[in-house]
Amino acid sequence: MTTLQQIIADTGNATKAVFGLNDDQGNGMGCLKVIQDSDGKGYLAVYGYGNAQIGVATSADLINWHYRADVDSQATQPYITALTDGGYLVADEYNNGAPLPGGGGHVRLVYFASRAAILAGNQGHSITLPRTLSPCNEGTPNIYSVQLQPDILHSTIAVGHHYHRGCDVDRQATGVLKNFKTWTTAPQDTVNNAVIAAADAVGATLGGNIGARDYFWYQGHRYNLIEGQYTKGDFSTWNVYLYHWATRSAEEIEMTQSSGTIGSVGNPRATVLTGPDGKAALVVTFFGFDPQVGPILYYRTLV
Repeated sequence: MTTLQQIIADTGNATKAVFGLNDDQGNGMGCLKVIQDSDGKGYLAVYGYGNAQIGVATSADLINWHYRADVDSQATQPYITALTDGGYLVADEYNNGAPLPGGGGHVRLVYFASRAAILAGNQGHSITLPRTLSPCNEGTPNIYSVQLQPDILHSTIAVGHHYHRGCDVDRQATGVLKNFKTWTTAPQDTVNNAVIAAADAVGATLGGNIGARDYFWYQGHRYNLIEGQYTKGDFSTWNVYLYHWATRSAEEIEMTQSSGTIGSVGNPRATVLTGPDGKAALVVTFFGFDPQVGPILYYRTLV
């Protein structure tokens, strides 16, 4: 049986894979998060491109993407989830260039009331969250869950993010936003320690950042896919780790392609959805830091 680790690691055996992914406007689709489109006909995604722009695009086949609109600017590291009211919530790392203490980014959430609204870039409610764990930088958000009670202004939103610990290295944290105004957050040391231990297990030292992540379910179990960096400031030393919520442990994944290893990768995303053939599929996206790689999207039909 092919394991989840093998499915994620081996792009060469993917059902389909694209390296250097662009939308139909020629924009590189970095930090790509894909979800099922609520129209029932395809897929919707947010991604970073250009000079800190966040785009939204649609696709019928997961491979060819049609740019629709910008959904935020002066931002990077986007994430999207569909809501039970027919709307969408986008999270990103926002930095408007203002003279904030220490500079750096903030976690930002933007609500779109409908599919039509997000495809037109018509923002609804938004909030830029205060930094509480680091005076320097907090960002790379993912959305764990959203409970509408009954709407976005009366809701509970669980968010994962990084914080720049001691203004030195990034580490994992989780926060909760109540009623789109009250924000509390705390370090996620169980995850941080598990990733460090996974690097140790292969004889490496994780001396850099633990940054972007995604959260997904696979065969009834919860996982995080997380980026980690061996050497601070060295973009050639990023790798990815699979964190198991049930065992509170992690393992390093070495990304490969048909011609060999891919090298340094980050910005991981993983989503289980219905593939173009109508069967369940795992969609994985990364950013390859080798200029010959760039944004990667591949999916594997699941048996």
